[in-house]
Amino acid sequence: MHKAKADCWTSSPTPSLRAIIPFICRLRSRDPGRRPAKQWRGRGGPTLVVVRDELLGRALPICPSAFDYQVVADNHSMFNTPPTYAIYMAGLIFQWMKREGGVAAMEARNIAKARLMYDTIDQSGLYENRVAKDCRSRMNIPFYLRDESRSEAFLAGARTHGLLQLKGHKSVGGMRASLYNAMPLNGVQALVDYMREFERSQS
Repeated sequence: MHKAKADCWTSSPTPSLRAIIPFICRLRSRDPGRRPAKQWRGRGGPTLVVVRDELLGRALPICPSAFDYQVVADNHSMFNTPPTYAIYMAGLIFQWMKREGGVAAMEARNIAKARLMYDTIDQSGLYENRVAKDCRSRMNIPFYLRDESRSEAFLAGARTHGLLQLKGHKSVGGMRASLYNAMPLNGVQALVDYMREFERSQS
């Protein structure tokens, strides 16, 4: 079994890999109190499972009934009490996505936002991204100042420009720009403009 956790896939597994092992991808989201609609389907709670019909009905005897997807399918996803508020929120987000042009439009927008950020970082003498180009996320873009002693000044300046929550995860440091679906291109442009302004001020 091949299991992976990632923000986005830019390609599917190779045909030879798909031929020999099942491919499982966990699609996740977070609480909108912290990440309002920035990820793809709203608040935590509901689990979206996409499964081929021929894979149903193969649960082991020790599998709890709630995780036997044949049982779930037979009961139209209501074998257990569904998280109604979270499903309602997801429905609002799906409606918004349709109004915005659907999945294809979201993908094009996210590609444009990520390209703007990565081009700015890669062309900079002050910032760097330490992720291999073929493994980069479109959603969460980490970057570092080459002289990390300037990081606090960068964050302080960002706050005065209304750019918040840019400090990277405590386990890796640096900065992180989250470009989820609800982040418009002009929001990314505002960050890029500040990054260039800060770099000029440091030269």
